[in-house]
Amino acid sequence: MTQLSQIEDFVHWSADGRSVLIGVDFTRPVRIDRLDLSSGRRTLWRLLSSGGRMGAGGLTGLVLSANEEIWVAGYQRWFTELLVIDGLR
Repeated sequence: MTQLSQIEDFVHWSADGRSVLIGVDFTRPVRIDRLDLSSGRRTLWRLLSSGGRMGAGGLTGLVLSANEEIWVAGYQRWFTELLVIDGLR
């Protein structure tokens, strides 16, 4: 039996029950793999990106239809600003 690491999350059962989709945390773009339960083989299902390069953030949720043809992902981003001030005493 294949064990998931602490940075992987279950996402969705396949319609036939033979595989699951696994989200791999801390990757950019977020990688979603299909894990075949009988063989332990992993294949890439999707790479999910926020579409931008600025800021930090992460996937907050993923919802799929039973046949995996329709999916919706939530993504959260944080923006920061660094100010440099000269001449203060």
